[in-house]
Amino acid sequence: GCKASAFHAWRGSLPSSLEPFDAVVISGSPASATQDDPWVLSELKVIEQADHRGLPVMGVCFGSQLLARAFYGKSAVRPSSQAEFGWSNVTRERDDPLFDGVPRQFTSFQYHAEEVLPQPDMHVLASSPASAVQAFRVGRKPIWGIQFHLEVTPRAGRDLLRKTERVYALYGLRFDDLAA
Repeated sequence: GCKASAFHAWRGSLPSSLEPFDAVVISGSPASATQDDPWVLSELKVIEQADHRGLPVMGVCFGSQLLARAFYGKSAVRPSSQAEFGWSNVTRERDDPLFDGVPRQFTSFQYHAEEVLPQPDMHVLASSPASAVQAFRVGRKPIWGIQFHLEVTPRAGRDLLRKTERVYALYGLRFDDLAA
């Protein structure tokens, strides 16, 4: 019963107003959330508008990093000390409605070489051995960021890893190990 609209910010496609929307999702991207490309700055304005209207916002991977930048500044995002690609364990650090029904430890798909750093007024909701902030909430706002990709199925994860080996091979990682 939910209607969704998709926009491609890197192509200059963003809604002219958030008035018709009940929530916003900022998804992944191969770009860095610290870039000042015009489309990245435009997405930051969308986040500001959504916050001003009190809309729920979910940031996924790059979207999470962009939320961290929007609320805590560029220094809240940096290259990961350990890039994460493939499946890894995530641990919930605190209760939040976002994780209702989710076990304390779960496995999720990762595909990132940048990370969010803990900040004042950031509620860290989940972490992994390689990333102190796998999920966070901005204060008491209905604004959440998740570093992992909850939308990726095992098959889609393997397909993505198979197609993008040149990306993670730079980190000394191999398809067979990540797909396992």
